[in-house]
Amino acid sequence: MNRYVKRVLTVIAVSSAMMIPTADARPWTRQNYLTCQVTLVLSGNYFMCQTRKGNEYLIKMADIEAPELDQYYGKESRNYLKSIISGKKISIKVRDVTSKHVVGELFFQRQNINREMIRQGYAWADRNNPSSIYLRIERDAHSYGFGLWEDVDAVYPADYRKENPVSIAALKQKALKLDGIKTKVLPAVSSPAFDEEENDLRDQITKNGDLPPIGPTEKKPDRISKNHKISFFRLIFFIL
Repeated sequence: MNRYVKRVLTVIAVSSAMMIPTADARPWTRQNYLTCQVTLVLSGNYFMCQTRKGNEYLIKMADIEAPELDQYYGKESRNYLKSIISGKKISIKVRDVTSKHVVGELFFQRQNINREMIRQGYAWADRNNPSSIYLRIERDAHSYGFGLWEDVDAVYPADYRKENPVSIAALKQKALKLDGIKTKVLPAVSSPAFDEEENDLRDQITKNGDLPPIGPTEKKPDRISKNHKISFFRLIFFIL
């Protein structure tokens, strides 16, 4: 096989490898994170949070179920969460946005507070989302008798609410009454969570500019970058 044929075969092999389309790199971004300041802790898994633009949202902590305020360890659960985040600037890794609240994982000082609530015995793992890590954390807390697990007859919050329904508005009033004038950051006058009209929070939170549209995004077709094309032609020129 002469030198020319070898060069042609080399060009074909290299071009085949370089022409394979590659997906655009998608580095970690903060586009699914909501940064805000906690204005009011309602319970062990609900709190109000205000963004730097002045918009206030109701946050529901994902994957956990904290006892209601009237349940055993309900006030203790709220007080523990409050001691960590009240008045603090926190980050929410958004999982979903419903018509009234944002659902996500709460991070403060690089710690996942959702998991910490379970680890310290202040909440259950959400039975509707049987994540192995959350259930494992709950089993450990249960086995050591931490927090609410001191009560062998502790009632799962969702079961409690079937007999004792609790509205978010009533929960807010209870929280304000418990805090009295000690609330460090006063809650905003209004919030989508308490609007009488059925507004779509998903659209509103995007319109406010606090988050990009939440939902499935259209996958961009794979393509070869401009730099790949330039390198490809330079390589062929060098070989020939």
